[in-house]
Amino acid sequence: LFCGLGDGGVVVWKVGGSEGKVTLGDEKRINLGTQPVGLQVITTTTHTLRGQKETRTAVFVCSDKPAAFFSQRRQLQISHVNLHPVSMVTPFVTPTLSTTNEDHLVVITPTSFVIGHLNGIQKLDVRTYPLGKGPTGITLHKGSGAYAVLCDEGEFKPCTLQLVSGVNWESLASWKFDPDEMPLCITTIQFNDDSSEYITVGTAYIDPEEEEPKSGRILVFKVYESNKLSLISEKEVTGAVQKLADYNGGLLAAVEGMIHLYRWQEGGGLTLECQQVVHLSLITLDVRGDLILVGDLWRSVTVYRYKAVDSSFDEVAFDPVMRNGTLSNAAILDTETFLLADHTNFITLTTAEDHRLTPTGRIRTGNLINAFRKGSLINPDYNTDPPQDITNGYQFGDPSMPLHIRTTNSWIYGSLNGAVGMITPLTPPQFNFLDVVQQAIIAVSMGKPIYQQWRSIRQKGKDPLKPENFVDGDVIEMFMTMSTEQQEGVVKKVNANLTALKKQAGDKAPISITVQDLIDKLDPVVRTL
Repeated sequence: LFCGLGDGGVVVWKVGGSEGKVTLGDEKRINLGTQPVGLQVITTTTHTLRGQKETRTAVFVCSDKPAAFFSQRRQLQISHVNLHPVSMVTPFVTPTLSTTNEDHLVVITPTSFVIGHLNGIQKLDVRTYPLGKGPTGITLHKGSGAYAVLCDEGEFKPCTLQLVSGVNWESLASWKFDPDEMPLCITTIQFNDDSSEYITVGTAYIDPEEEEPKSGRILVFKVYESNKLSLISEKEVTGAVQKLADYNGGLLAAVEGMIHLYRWQEGGGLTLECQQVVHLSLITLDVRGDLILVGDLWRSVTVYRYKAVDSSFDEVAFDPVMRNGTLSNAAILDTETFLLADHTNFITLTTAEDHRLTPTGRIRTGNLINAFRKGSLINPDYNTDPPQDITNGYQFGDPSMPLHIRTTNSWIYGSLNGAVGMITPLTPPQFNFLDVVQQAIIAVSMGKPIYQQWRSIRQKGKDPLKPENFVDGDVIEMFMTMSTEQQEGVVKKVNANLTALKKQAGDKAPISITVQDLIDKLDPVVRTL
């Protein structure tokens, strides 16, 4: 039950009851805007990967901040609408538009009459805040709760560093770079033996007559309680500062084919502790524990470990030639596992063995990935990680095995075309079970050849590269929106395949799970997608 209020809020109750009595429970209040709210029940249309039409009921909130409420996997979700303010909305049907296979709406605003349709609603809430300038880098300053943003102010204007509020995105402070200086990277760091949190920026001085920058700076800023942004240290270097990273309380900098490790001097200032020649065209730098991953545009990836004894970098493993194409980004998952993204839109999972990075899995995302960040896209209410050993003691195919996915070691990727995705590790029992489910869904929904074409890439004179050792979240999510007939077909294949695999292991007991069993098992998995 929805109730729109005059102050811009919406109150929602879950309706229940028994013996002819109606009860209201689980009251929630959502504040959307500041103007009176109007409510309208509407339908939205989405399409599955096979092009099948799927209709969903939603409650449209008309206000100065319009939104749509809908139910997804037994949870109430909200999606904000990019048209405001909205005074009134109503469904609209006409033979002229019936061929578009969409449910249309008439939307009334104070100045316009709009006919359109609401796109398929996704659970990821995206809001856009105009800065009035071009952002080129961003980092969170946890101490102040503000974001430090590198901005291109336009032609003939110096670039700036903006300190932006994390609440309303208003500019709190600004700092100008030199007219011919280009900021290239930004990060925050807490140096050893110093409790303050600093913002560090790497730059390059641009000369139109030079092919490559010959000089740059590493700038260290401090944010004071009054949100004042102050430059407290600068370090001139030979070449462009391409990447910066916090390395166990020291500052790691990639400068023109070299990595430098700087320490913070007592009283302020950076001092060079050691340096290492690495690659010609370094494009990615990642740190985890004492490991350092360096990626070069021209197909090479190397993992180093710093040795404090003699202040040097020791090579741990390397991949001299990327198998699929030039590197676009890379990340360290753990001490032995690494993610590599390339220009063929593949993610390759590699493992360090005998000083080499050996491919152990791959999947084609269809997006050119240019950033990896540790984190999760999950609503905090869903992110209740189970113990790490939750699947220990379960035999392969055991239908009682829990499928709650740990997300504390998840990674988010961003792509050149704006797509965002998440990668999260599975325990071996979880992977084995979900892989069987995945193959069954593919067989019923689209067929294996079509799926492999979708997730594979052809190579001239070579066999196509196919997905391997990845569970595709898009496929698993499809099960929840399949027809009952298709779900029954998937469950039939899952039961048959799990039973056959158990027989190979000497266990002849058949497995028999129902559609509802599989829905219940997959629900915690799908919530992480």
